[in-house]
Amino acid sequence: MTTRSAWTRVAAVMAGVALGGFFVTTGHDGRTLHAQVSPGVMASGESSTRNPKHERQSPANPRSLDEAVAWLGSDQWSVRDAAQHWLLRQPAVVRSDIEQRIDETSDPEVTARLEDVALHLYLKSLTPLHGKASMLGISLGLEPVRLGARGEDVRMGVAVLGLQPGFPAAEVLQVGDRVVGMEGQAFDLEMSIENFRARINSLSPGETVELIVVRGKEELKMPVMLAGVPEGGSAAMSNYMAIRQRQAEDYTLQILARIQKRELQLGRHGLTVKASAAAARDGNGDLMNGNEGWALPPR
Repeated sequence: MTTRSAWTRVAAVMAGVALGGFFVTTGHDGRTLHAQVSPGVMASGESSTRNPKHERQSPANPRSLDEAVAWLGSDQWSVRDAAQHWLLRQPAVVRSDIEQRIDETSDPEVTARLEDVALHLYLKSLTPLHGKASMLGISLGLEPVRLGARGEDVRMGVAVLGLQPGFPAAEVLQVGDRVVGMEGQAFDLEMSIENFRARINSLSPGETVELIVVRGKEELKMPVMLAGVPEGGSAAMSNYMAIRQRQAEDYTLQILARIQKRELQLGRHGLTVKASAAAARDGNGDLMNGNEGWALPPR
């Protein structure tokens, strides 16, 4: 993976951090955003070659970090996805081991998935489970969902369009999931984003809510823990998300620098290793902006 392609992925993640907020229901002008999920929306890092119809049922969880990383290189999407979600659920202290694996791998998709895991674990360490307001950490839209053998049961579904790295929801939900109820009660067709937000905000940070989720053709009950913010109100939450975005950007740049350092050491892209490395390092041995062969967008 080149640093330029890595930065393209990062830009997409940063857009999610900037807009994802607690629900991605309000824009910068304060208006409510309503988005429709499209069939086949891919999760971050998902291969476009996915074809679940030709794959075995999702495997059991890996038994170790080494096995999980090995699974990331599987030729089956379900195996790769199971491994990534297992890694997302690991304690934040595992991040240093993930960073080490990023240094060691040369497979583009494995690198991309490990980057997502590392960013999630970094932000996880900064995500409080207490505060004055609760946050689910998803971007969403509304979509009618037909259930039952003949589709006779129609409910309004809250479609998961994106997941905030570092939030507990990112370890349980998937892009493309549709939430059709919570705490044992199904949503009716009158459900709105505002109503859903009010239900979440009525709960306390650190509390676990049971969501009824339609994933593919399955209806699942999924417990999701809510995160929190120190202060309530739209202004305080916007400020919190802005700080979080900067934290995510800074950490992602560190990961990109590690990848660039590895590419310099391997002499990729026609670089002369010794000369390029000497020119690209400062007195502390760190890569300096402007010498890596890629430019950062203005902040």
